[in-house]
Amino acid sequence: MKKRHYFLVAFLWLGLSKFALAQVTPPPPPPPKPVPPIVVTFTETKAQPVGGFNNFYRFIHQNLRYPDLAYNQGIEGRVYVKFVVEKDGSLSQFEVVKGLSSGCNEEAVRVLRTSPRWTPGTQAGRKIRSKFVIPVRFDIRR
Repeated sequence: MKKRHYFLVAFLWLGLSKFALAQVTPPPPPPPKPVPPIVVTFTETKAQPVGGFNNFYRFIHQNLRYPDLAYNQGIEGRVYVKFVVEKDGSLSQFEVVKGLSSGCNEEAVRVLRTSPRWTPGTQAGRKIRSKFVIPVRFDIRR
């Protein structure tokens, strides 16, 4: 009788374990990570400001406000700002590569944010996103 009892318990255990395994479904795979758009440094046709670089630097010169703290401390020099020219010509992703202190970095980024649209760079006849670095000069004598 005991053998039969063990056999019945083993049979039920195996049957229930299969039933329990059948009810468990593996979790769904994670969604694919979005691929960020490519940003190119060197293009066939470089991005450039509408109206040319002379007009662009004239715009910067006219709209740049020298920070009071930097002016009082006599700080001069250049702030190099890296940014991305988007496919529509807008500027984004501003980053100070080499800067000054006392508010000059923030002022350089502010002026570039307000600048007019650019003509985007092209690669194989298509508009693309491209990186650019611009020096913004702070000179007290201006």
